[in-house]
Amino acid sequence: MTASSHPLCAQCGRSFVRRSARGRPQRYCGQVCRRAAEYELNRAQGLLRRAEQKLQDARLKTVTEQRHFRVDADKVVEFWEAEVDRLRVELRRLLEASEASSEFLKPA
Repeated sequence: MTASSHPLCAQCGRSFVRRSARGRPQRYCGQVCRRAAEYELNRAQGLLRRAEQKLQDARLKTVTEQRHFRVDADKVVEFWEAEVDRLRVELRRLLEASEASSEFLKPA
């Protein structure tokens, strides 16, 4: 195997040598990078879950608020909609980065 044919770590981007040819293809250079990626993914999922709950609460408040308070409630809904969209993009980016690193290891 030449240096250019080594897979790249999905977390830090360094090339590494696979420890074993058996089992699932290795995506990370070591346990530290694997745990860091797992932490980022779990964090993004938790933030998205909380933002979706806040959005749901804000929408409910918009429906139940009196007319003169509704403008503020609409702004809150807009904020949480934007935050949910941003977090979905971030989560998708993390998942695609993980998948892209495994694409390198698939046989041609």
